[in-house]
Amino acid sequence: MRSLLLLLANFAFSLSVYCSTQLPDKIFYKDSTYSLETNPLVYYFKEHPEKRPMLGIGSKASCLLRAYVGSFSIINNRLYVKNIEYLDQVKDSKNRDSLAFVSAMNVVFPGQTLFSCDWYSGYLVLSYGKKIKNVDMSYASVYEKYYVIKVVKGEILGEQKMSFDEYEKFKDSQFGLFQQTSEYKMIREKFEKDGKSIRESDEWLKMFPPLFTSKIYN
Repeated sequence: MRSLLLLLANFAFSLSVYCSTQLPDKIFYKDSTYSLETNPLVYYFKEHPEKRPMLGIGSKASCLLRAYVGSFSIINNRLYVKNIEYLDQVKDSKNRDSLAFVSAMNVVFPGQTLFSCDWYSGYLVLSYGKKIKNVDMSYASVYEKYYVIKVVKGEILGEQKMSFDEYEKFKDSQFGLFQQTSEYKMIREKFEKDGKSIRESDEWLKMFPPLFTSKIYN
């Protein structure tokens, strides 16, 4: 498993993030705050690893292995980072040790109150409504409704409001396109070396939707 995680770390996501329930990124959209089923900043920090905020307790918290929570807003049809927070040990009002979120926005993007996501192209998946099925694994729980927003170089190009059934069809379509990529082939080869069949590896990968739902396949 460790070797597989190291392999997948070369792509946009590390499965270590998904193997336990993680605190999601957030987005303010249509006057409401939603949890994101995707992590756009992973792509930015892949290109700029020196800017990833390994502050406070860093990735030591099992609920936050990526070490931060990103907050986003859509303003005038563009996607912006509004805040980046990390967990740190602080003293409460009774001088007791406790954990709290601390902003790293000025550390990662000095002097910026909003940072344009012109480096991001992909789908944003927002879940909302009733939780139909709870799964103790990041992004594997199922909700009754979804927004799927298409972003190209930070610009919002479209939005689809999906029911659970429609989102399942979207996931199936995305997974089919993912199977045609070099990333998928490399992962499958690793599974095969570990004695897993194609069916077993596909079933396992489908448990981690952001591997394929966030990508725009041309």
